[in-house]
Amino acid sequence: MEVDIDKKKIDWFSQRNLMIISIVLSTIIAIFTSLPAVVKAIGLILAIVCGADAVRTIAHYGLGTGVPSIGMLALGIGITAALAGMAAPLLFEEGAYLGVIISIILAAIGGCVYGLVAVNVLKMKIPVMVSGMIQLTIAGTLSIILASSILAGTWHLDMVLNSVINTGWIAVIFIMSAIGMLHPYNACLGPDEKRNRTLVLSIELGSLLSLLLGIELIFNDLIDGAILIALSGIIWVISYVVFVKLSMKQAYKVVGTGLIKTLE
Repeated sequence: MEVDIDKKKIDWFSQRNLMIISIVLSTIIAIFTSLPAVVKAIGLILAIVCGADAVRTIAHYGLGTGVPSIGMLALGIGITAALAGMAAPLLFEEGAYLGVIISIILAAIGGCVYGLVAVNVLKMKIPVMVSGMIQLTIAGTLSIILASSILAGTWHLDMVLNSVINTGWIAVIFIMSAIGMLHPYNACLGPDEKRNRTLVLSIELGSLLSLLLGIELIFNDLIDGAILIALSGIIWVISYVVFVKLSMKQAYKVVGTGLIKTLE
């Protein structure tokens, strides 16, 4: 009896598996607020990649100019859910997990409500709208939590208010997280758009946010900041090189501009 080996293979890179792995790992990293900044940065990048994949899944149904709208809304819900989790009762160092879980639950509820409104009220014929928005809002929330935790060193509300909100870094985190989730699909949009190239670009943008956070962190924690800058820089260079190579390989034709070496 012959067995079709191909059907037995597990696609670990599928949208569903990537979502589960990214959210689980990012959540675990977010819960342990005492972890080094470089570990939190890995969770941050995973969350941004997860969000970018959600945007790609939703936008494939022809969302068009609605991509920035759903992304900004997701990050808005993310900030609200994150702050609500931080302000939750009994949110101390030993109970940080409570705030993270509350934040994720609130984000999921917000994404679900918006998805249902989009499908049933706005009549958007996108079958993955609800699940996609839940994934996107959770990813947005985790990116806010992890980026804030990198700068504050913890996830106490007073520390985050002083280090992230009052200093204006929340705006940088919001914008860069949004760009990391929204820009990749729009940048790679077209008949030749490939998932691997889109997600590599999200990794590049996530590492760029980590690099900026490292520059700020180095003034408060020299070792943690330096390590974060070094790792973020390495990831950024590698992802940039891979993105350029994938772009040249997958493009119909590469036209010389004088800025980047072209292939004949």
